[in-house]
Amino acid sequence: MTKKTEEKENKAFSETPAKEMENLKHELNEKQKLVEDYIDHLKRLQAEFENYTKRIEKEREEFKKHSTNTLIKRLLTTLDEFESALNACKAMPEVVQGFELVYKNFKKTLEQEGVKEIEAKEKNLDPMLHEVVLQEKTSKQAENTVLEVLQKGYTLHEAVLRPVRVKIAKSEEEDKNNCEKKEND
Repeated sequence: MTKKTEEKENKAFSETPAKEMENLKHELNEKQKLVEDYIDHLKRLQAEFENYTKRIEKEREEFKKHSTNTLIKRLLTTLDEFESALNACKAMPEVVQGFELVYKNFKKTLEQEGVKEIEAKEKNLDPMLHEVVLQEKTSKQAENTVLEVLQKGYTLHEAVLRPVRVKIAKSEEEDKNNCEKKEND
């Protein structure tokens, strides 16, 4: 072998490992990027799954809270009837005491389930809580003030289960203004 041929082979031999090293480094970098992408994707999936689990748990709790709505609405009618029966038999103290005991226990059970009575008497009208059934002209009360509760209303876990049916104050001046407008037309 000649010296030139030997040098060419040595040069080719020394260039080949350098190219191979470069190619291997490039491949290694690509594989590392791929691994990082997989890890990133896995972390995102894990976070999404954790969020999904939390959302499902929250929905489950909400469902539990409101799953008794229909039953409790029916029981509210029974509660109203109990109140009527109590008022009707005031002349018989023994019967009244028995009714009062049952009524208090029944009401306590509903409260333990998250049912609360909506206070309305002498409050301002709130369309989210009150259902206006009657209006009465008066100058003694401010307009849209609840004068009388006709049927109690209730909330279940802060959501309106049944609105309060009320009679509200109506301004006499507004009524006069409406009459004057009609006469002018």
